[in-house]
Parts: sequence; C-alpha cells; structure tokens
Amino acid sequence: MEEEIEGMRDTALEILFEAGVLRRCPIHEDSILSGSADIEAAYKLANYLFTKGSEEWGLPHIFQDRREMTDTIKEVYNFQCGGADGCGWCMKD
Repeated sequence: MEEEIEGMRDTALEILFEAGVLRRCPIHEDSILSGSADIEAAYKLANYLFTKGSEEWGLPHIFQDRREMTDTIKEVYNFQCGGADGCGWCMKD
C-alpha cells in the first residue's frame, strides 16, 4: 500500500514538472523551484493524459480515478509549497 502511495506521489511530481508548475534547479537536482505555470496546467495535463490512456504515463493504472489523481497533485504541490523562487544551494555559492 505504501509503495502505491509513493508511486502516485512520484507521478504527481513528474506531472507538475512536465506542466511547468515546478522545475528542478539545473545544478542541484534535489532543489525544487517554482515554474512558470500555475497548478491548473498540471490538472489539465493530467486529465488529458488520463483520458488518452498514455502508455508512457499509465495514469489509469496508477490512480483509481481523476479525483484521486488531482487530489494527489494538489497534495504534492502543497507539500513542495509551490516550489521556491530560487535555489538555496545556488544562493550560498
């Protein structure tokens, strides 16, 4: 069960990256930054991919329904606090 939840969170994070809502620091990949899009872009992308049944993403196999998917995206986004404006590691250098 915990592996399934972690898989859903990982997929939600990747959707947030793909939609441009969050991004990684190009130097420090563990540092998650805010992107140029808002969370609605992630919801739209996820719903498109869920409908399409994309083999690459496999969303219908990961999430039971769209609600679970969008709730997980929101949870991950909130956990990341929407991403930082700048990389803390880069600012130290």
